[in-house]
Order: sequence, then structure tokens, then C-alpha cells
Amino acid sequence: MTLKPKRVSDSPLIDPTVTCLVLIAPDPDDLMSVGPHAEADVQRKLRALALAADIIEIPVLVASPGPSRRLHSLVGHLPRMASHHQFSSGEDAVPWFNTTFVQALERLDCAALVVAGFWMEYEILTTALHALYDGYDVYVPADAAPARCAAAAALSRQRLAQAGGTPVVTSQVLREWRLEAPETAKRAALASLLAPII
Repeated sequence: MTLKPKRVSDSPLIDPTVTCLVLIAPDPDDLMSVGPHAEADVQRKLRALALAADIIEIPVLVASPGPSRRLHSLVGHLPRMASHHQFSSGEDAVPWFNTTFVQALERLDCAALVVAGFWMEYEILTTALHALYDGYDVYVPADAAPARCAAAAALSRQRLAQAGGTPVVTSQVLREWRLEAPETAKRAALASLLAPII
């Protein structure tokens, strides 16, 4: 892929003006490997990220498994977002292998991606590694990107960091977006999302 120069942030934080949120939905059958409490916790954090993105007008790309774009049950738990786009992540369940997804990111002209969803050691890590290779800054909220195998979680975060990605938690992302938000009302709205997820 030919890399084009991306917008540069003048902040060391996760700057919402150059960021896209990428949410990766699981195969419905895969959710059986996560307990209901853990699933509800991850959905709450994904919802908070989506709400925050909507408040400060960060584009949201939702990738669903399978060969065709469809409304995934995960999307039903998210807020109605003004600027979200849905994509198929294909048979390999990795959105980076979908040319339409990659082209949409290029059109959005984002320099940084926050990648969350399912599963840390598979779709999340593969997407993050491809994004890093293509010149994006990548942040993965570990508490909103569970691993199917608990033993793989730490190894995946380590590999992400070695490749140049940044493991974070959802509250860090929200706090940094709040600090970078230009308007008082938006900062207040973002602050209201923090209490339920800490």
C-alpha cells in the first residue's frame, strides 16, 4: 500500500481531531466463550467509547464478521451515532483485509486509531499491526478488547507495544479526549461518561 502523509497532531495525548474509533464485533457464536458479566462490562465500555466519539464528532467504523455488511447485535447496544460506518470484516474477520474499510479510513484522513472490540489476540491485534505498518498511531483499550484465551491477553498487549502500538484503558481514552475537547459543554458531557466505567 502507498502511504500518504497523514495529519499530524500537536498533542502528546490521543487527539480527537485526528482520531477514528474502530469497533470490531464478534461472531455471535464466539460470545459463548465470554461470561455474561464480562460481556456486559465490555459492552458498557464500547458504548462509552462510541458515545464519547459521537459527542466530539470522531468517526466510528464498525466491522462485523462475515462476508456481507449487516447489523450486528453489538451495534444494537451502541448509541445511534451520527458518523458511524459499517463494514464486513470478511471471512478472515479482519477489517484490514476489506479494501472498502481501508479506503474509508484513508478518506477520513485520520492519523490515529482507537481499536476496540473482539478478540484481542486475533482481530484486534491483526488490525492494530496492519494499521501500525501503514503509518497510523494505534491505541487499544485493553478493558474493551477481551481475549478469547486469558493467557493470550498479556502476550498480545506485549506484542502490540513492541510493534509501536499503545495499550490503554477506556477511562484513559475518555480523559484524554476530554482534555483535548475544545468546548466546555463537550468536556462536561465526556466527564459524565467516566464515572460509570471506572
